[in-house]
Amino acid sequence: MKYFVYILRTSSNTLYIGQTNNLEKRLKEHRGKSGKSAKYIRYFNSFNLVYSEEWPTRKGAMQREYQLKKWPKTKKEAIIAGKLMNYKKHDFKPGVDFIGVTCVFYCHDGMGNLLMHKRSKNCRDENGRWDCGGGAMELEETFETAAKREINEEYCCDVLDLKFVTATNVLRKNGKANTHWIALLFAVLVNPKKVKLGDPEKMDEIGWFPFDKLPSPLHSQLINHFNLVKNSLSSN
Repeated sequence: MKYFVYILRTSSNTLYIGQTNNLEKRLKEHRGKSGKSAKYIRYFNSFNLVYSEEWPTRKGAMQREYQLKKWPKTKKEAIIAGKLMNYKKHDFKPGVDFIGVTCVFYCHDGMGNLLMHKRSKNCRDENGRWDCGGGAMELEETFETAAKREINEEYCCDVLDLKFVTATNVLRKNGKANTHWIALLFAVLVNPKKVKLGDPEKMDEIGWFPFDKLPSPLHSQLINHFNLVKNSLSSN
């Protein structure tokens, strides 16, 4: 049996990566926006298949899918264009060499509980600390699209309600480097029954915690940001 890793370009020019053993059938499912389609794809009017490759085993396809998802968009565009050999990785780091923009999402169940994960040793900082979730925006994404993509990648669930709360300037030290990020804060309602751990490389475990009984140790920015979004969490 053959397995396929594929890339779709959405109507908003964002990229979706998946794997399947029947590419034609999977594309029909995505276009039908049924319960079998990818949650992320349902947010867009249309998409086009722009890249695919074959793998002999499901394990290999899943590993390749995971690898491609971690690539920056510039590298994904290079493989789509058939110019991966010409791709040059820049050593510039967001938040260090230039201001980074990140979506930070506080996912809750509508009943006073917050979804959190424990950062693994593979995270760039704050290892072993509990965090809410977040990730850097990609080129040509809206605030909302970036947040939904990251939530889907980290927690594998649909967004029932997404509320942008505010943006905040984050200046702090990471090791010996001074870092500068703009954090876009979201209050997000999700269905706890649909939540799964989606990034085992960066997340040791996930859990639900009452707003007044958060675990420890916490990410250094979590309480500051939580105080900004908590009123929106209770009103969703």
